Amino acid sequence: MRPGSFDPIGVLWHHTASTSSASNPHPALGICINGRSDLAGPLCQALVDYNGVFHVISAGRPAPPARSTRPSSTST
Repeated sequence: MRPGSFDPIGVLWHHTASTSSASNPHPALGICINGRSDLAGPLCQALVDYNGVFHVISAGRPAPPARSTRPSSTST
């Protein structure tokens, strides 16, 4: 188990930006499980595919999220 406490209080859903279809229902599954060359997997706990199939990928905390180039908030 990874160090630190783990007490989740919610669920975050986000889009993988891959195009799925009936013939290719989960194109991002491999990346979600194995990660990328610059970010080790697993990258999430689960993936819901085009057909509504819920793929359980990991338990506990996934790898840290990739850094965003966009600010998370803006001030005016």
